[in-house]
Amino acid sequence: MASVTTGLERLLAGPPAELRGKRLGLLTNPSGIDHRLRSSVNLLAAHPSLHLTALYGPEHGVRGAAQAGEHVGAGIDTVTGLHAHSLYGDRSSPTADMLEAIDILLIDLQDIGVRFTTYISTVGLALDACARQGKDVVILDRPNPLGGARVAGNKLEPAFASFVGTHTVPILHGLTIGEFGRL
Repeated sequence: MASVTTGLERLLAGPPAELRGKRLGLLTNPSGIDHRLRSSVNLLAAHPSLHLTALYGPEHGVRGAAQAGEHVGAGIDTVTGLHAHSLYGDRSSPTADMLEAIDILLIDLQDIGVRFTTYISTVGLALDACARQGKDVVILDRPNPLGGARVAGNKLEPAFASFVGTHTVPILHGLTIGEFGRL
């Protein structure tokens, strides 16, 4: 049986020198886990070579406590004590103030392989915000759960773009979240 090593596990096995000594932010939710189902938040916060300083949560929040469509507020993560910024509620894109405490944003989210999700929209908005603020971004990629070999469905008409459809890609886009970020 073949195994997959996610971006998270590659990072934890040997953090690149570019991340050492940097203030790291993490955009994630409960899908950010290793092969033993341990949270990327907890693993990165405990890593001796990494300095996690802020968390960012998409729909459902960093720890997944909110229901679909429910407003997610900012707060303090009870496990790590880090500030958890909400990117699903009052705003969907990080502000300059929200990015001030970091040098690099890590993104660890599992996408579902279809266009109409809020996670890929949040990633796109976070990439734009980081570019405006001169912050580097590292996407800890994960496989497309639908395999990535099939592309199907209508392309989004630009006139109908929204938070659940930001790019003119087919419904079944065949991309990983890292590939979508490069797009």
